[in-house]
Formats: sequence, structure tokens, C-alpha cells
Amino acid sequence: MPIEFRSIEFLKSTVREFNPRIATGKGTGMHDLVFVPNANIYDAYLFDLEGAFGDGSGMDQYDVISEERMDALAANLLIPRIEGSTGAQSARMLVDTLQDYTLGEGELLVEDEDGNLWENSALIDVPENTLTTQRDGIFYYFDAEFVSQEKEKELKKIVSIQESTIFAGYISVTGDESSIVDGVTRETNKELYLRINEAVAARDLTTNRGIKTVLPTNFPGTVTEIQPIGMGDPEMMRDILTDFNGNKINLHLGGYTDIHLKTPSLQEKEADILALEIDTDREQSRTSSRKLNGTTPVYIGRAPIVTVTSVTTSGGLLLDPADYVIDKTLGTIVSTTGSNESALIYYTYNPIAIDIARIPVAGREDHTITDLVFVNVISVEELDPATGEPIGNILTRNGGYGQAAYGMGGYGRGEDGDWEFKVDNPHNRYSMLEKSYIEFAPIHVGKDVRVTFHAVPAIESIHDFCRDGDERTNSADILPRLFVPMFISGAIEVETAKSNSSAPDADAVVALIEKFVRDYDGNNFELELVMKYLFDNGVYGMNKCFEWSGELHHMNGTVQVIKSKETISIPDVALPKDTDKPVSPRTVRFHPGTFNVTATVRTDK
Repeated sequence: MPIEFRSIEFLKSTVREFNPRIATGKGTGMHDLVFVPNANIYDAYLFDLEGAFGDGSGMDQYDVISEERMDALAANLLIPRIEGSTGAQSARMLVDTLQDYTLGEGELLVEDEDGNLWENSALIDVPENTLTTQRDGIFYYFDAEFVSQEKEKELKKIVSIQESTIFAGYISVTGDESSIVDGVTRETNKELYLRINEAVAARDLTTNRGIKTVLPTNFPGTVTEIQPIGMGDPEMMRDILTDFNGNKINLHLGGYTDIHLKTPSLQEKEADILALEIDTDREQSRTSSRKLNGTTPVYIGRAPIVTVTSVTTSGGLLLDPADYVIDKTLGTIVSTTGSNESALIYYTYNPIAIDIARIPVAGREDHTITDLVFVNVISVEELDPATGEPIGNILTRNGGYGQAAYGMGGYGRGEDGDWEFKVDNPHNRYSMLEKSYIEFAPIHVGKDVRVTFHAVPAIESIHDFCRDGDERTNSADILPRLFVPMFISGAIEVETAKSNSSAPDADAVVALIEKFVRDYDGNNFELELVMKYLFDNGVYGMNKCFEWSGELHHMNGTVQVIKSKETISIPDVALPKDTDKPVSPRTVRFHPGTFNVTATVRTDK
């Protein structure tokens, strides 16, 4: 059996970067006379460093050699250790004294729930006249940005201030949990060794191994997992060939690579959109089933209407335009014959919309969410136009739950609800090329709303890096994107023992489950493993079995709900050549949703 050299792929990618026309397959002079002889040297150098250095302390001895020695060996391969990164979050300082507050960078020390130290990342300079407008009840407040002193992940909310830095007027400090950006723990010898093995010293974005090396090196702490999807992969849909009229012909052209990424966490963000307005430059198609009511106008469903394609009876008979009148401004239809029959109206209209895009369309800046990568809508709530604060009216989402066969669209899309999430180009979903929008029912025109959503802003810099001509090969269109998210939610009743003073309460159990889901890297989410994890962390027993659901947010904007009391599995189906929701275990990752936990203390334990 011929020897398979591990470094040949690196040598091939280097030659292809220089000139993609050079033949590099087996049997060619380049492969047999250049790659194979050099691979003998590269393989020994990369993987058997004890021979190269002659002292028996190669990289494969990562458990026993020092970090300094490991760094020295890695430096020869131009792959440095990921040093780790600090976390960040904002916190609110509550004070009772009206005065100027000035604190230099790093002067204000606070602690989070785990006792880790944080310091203010910039000068704090709050004039007295500014503070007078920042009221919280009878107190005043100012906000500050903090960075952690420890390079760790899973950082917690700021809850207290160091006694040595307590200042006049200080009352309390509260961290903003939604603003926490986790740090990343310093890479261990083993992690560095495994990354070098994966890399084979590839230093460009032409191969899977090169991608998995270059991005963590250039964006340490930002990326926790990488999965390239390219030519020949069934999940790749961006390379579908089109004819001169823009019609897809279900032929894969190749030359495209999607890089699915996982980051340490999702960020919760907010956007206040004032005076919801009709987008007169966007047209949407719709079909409405309505029962005519004699000579009384009947509302069709959306307005203003742009065009009416046709009106038919429920049996498919085309109605004569003289038999009805449609008011395009009001969006109503009335029979001129006094008919009470059912009708199907096919029409286009201008929607009330909030755009989601990196660059707003001219004139739509105030009605565009530009925080990308946009993951999902958490909530939409109505605001008081006078105060800008929520009035307690949470707007409900339209239908769209439940899915038909792949590539066949969704079912369950009723017209009830206040808003609906729509995707213009599913094949660019979860990337910086996103073009989606939230459409509202007509009754909400002119209202002020707050949209709360998950986003991953960290991918923006990775996007710019990968699409920079100086950083990539010109032979591929590389698009970084988030893994397709599945949000795990559930409810459980747990018991803890009174004798265990450190047993978690309900909030702590929620935090444990969220951490477990966030760190889970399997394709099948096994609920038994969650229960074992809770037992290992102070939960004594369970009164009621979990009821779990997984919300899979497809690229086309629809949501598939999967329920189970044992295992929630990522769909693994045969994908057609062109579908607007290509998912598989390689491209979907789990995220924590909502967990309802009731904790009972057992007094007899």
C-alpha cells in the first residue's frame, strides 16, 4: 500500500495559489517528482520533531514538556499559541451624590459573581450637569465599560466593587448581562499540538485545513469551531448555476466555499424603530381567501395594493373584473353583483417593514437593523411614543412553524399575528450578505417598536478578512457565516438536599443547563446527559421529566419545532440540488433557548 503523506495537501495548495493551472494530481511530474520527495521532509519535520531536534521532547509529548518548550517548537512552524483574551461588559454605577465623577483607565475595580476582577477600560468622566439627567428613582447613575483581568470564558455579571476603590456617593454596581462578551482561556499544549496537526502548516484559505488554521490564528478567541462547506458538499447552494434570465437550472458550478463558524456566545441586542412605515420600493405577492359580502366592502389582508393579478372563485373559475371593485389604497374588495361567494384574490402590495442588512437602502436608514450576523428575533414590543419605553404590549409572530418536505416550502403560515420574519436570499442567511426583513400587519403602521434579537457582530471582521483579495485565493468565493442555529428549550422540576449548602437554586440550574447546551458539540442532543450533568452539579433528584423542544431556524426564515423527552436530533436527510433550507449535522449547532426550572429543597436529605 503506498504511503499517504500528510503534507502533500499543503504543497498542492501552495502551488495552486501560485498558479491554479499547474497539474498536481497523482501521476504528474509535479506530484511524483516534487511533492513526494518534499513530503518526506515535511512529514518528519511537522510530526516527528523529536527526530528533528534530537532531544526526544517532540510536540507529541505535550503532557510533559513545558509551555516554553512547546512554544519554541511551534515557532518553527509559524503557528503561535492562542494566548487567550479578556472578556468585556458594561455596568451601571448607582450614586447618591450629585458631583463630577472622574476615574482614570483601570482605576475602578469591580468583581463578578465568580469573584473575577474587572477594571474600567477607558477614562470615566461624567460632569455633574450630565448626571442630573441620569436618574434611577431617587439616585443618579452612570455607565462604564469594563474588561476582565483574567483570560477566561463563561464570565459572569459584575455584582460588587472592590473596597479599595469605593468612592464618595457610591451606592451599588450592576453588570449588564446581555453585554457580556466572553473571554477565551489560553490554549493548552494539547490544544496547540492538535491544531498544528490539523494545519499541516497551511497558511492560506484554499484548503479545509488552511481555513481551520488561518482563522483561529487571526481571530483568537472569536472562533470555537469551523466547518467549511464547498464544491460537492450537499449543503452547498450558493453555486447553483443560473441561465441568462436568472432562472436556476439546478446545476452546481463550484468555486464557492461557505465557512460555518461557532462563536463563544450570541449577543442580545436591541433596536428601537420609530414610526413604522410602508416600504413603497418593495413589493410582495400574496393570496387571500375572502367571502364576498354583497355590496359591503371586505378587507383583503394587506394594503396598499400595487397590482391585482386575478380573482377566482374557490372552485377556480376566473371572475370578470366587472363583477368586483378593488380599492387599492384601502385594500378592500366589493362585489358589483351583490354576490356572497368565496373568492381567491392574487395580488401584490407594499409591506410595512423593518429591513435587516449591513448597508441600508438610501432613505431606509432609520428603518434598518444593521447589526449582523442577525440570528433571530427574540421579541418585538410596542413603545410609548412620548417616553420611548415599552408599554407592555408584546407583538406576536405570524405562522410558519412546521415544515413540509425539503425544498417544498412551509405550511402553517397563517395570516394571524402582528409580524413575520422573511428572508430575501436564503443562501446568504446568517452571513454579512444578509438581506431580510420583518413585516408588520397594517394596523401597526406609524407605531414605535423595540426589536430584541440575537446577533454575532464578531463575524463582520472575519467576513472582511476572508473576502480581502490579499488574504484569499482568487479562485474561490469564500463566505463566513454562523452555523444554522437550533435553540433548545425545556421545563423541569428538580430537588436539592437541605444538607448540601452549595446546591444550586432554580436560577443556578438554568445557568447550568445553558452552559451545557452552549458547550454541547454532538449531533444528537441527549437529554439523559443533561440530567447526569445536573446530578454531578448538586441536583439531588427530579420530580418531573424534562419536556424539551428544539427550534431549528432554517435559512428561509421558517422555524421547525422538534419535540422529544429523550433525544433531539439535527435533521439528516437527502438534500435536493436546490433548496432554500439546506441543513445537516455538519451545519447546525445548538444554542440555549428558554428554560423553566422549579427547584424544591428536600428537608429529609
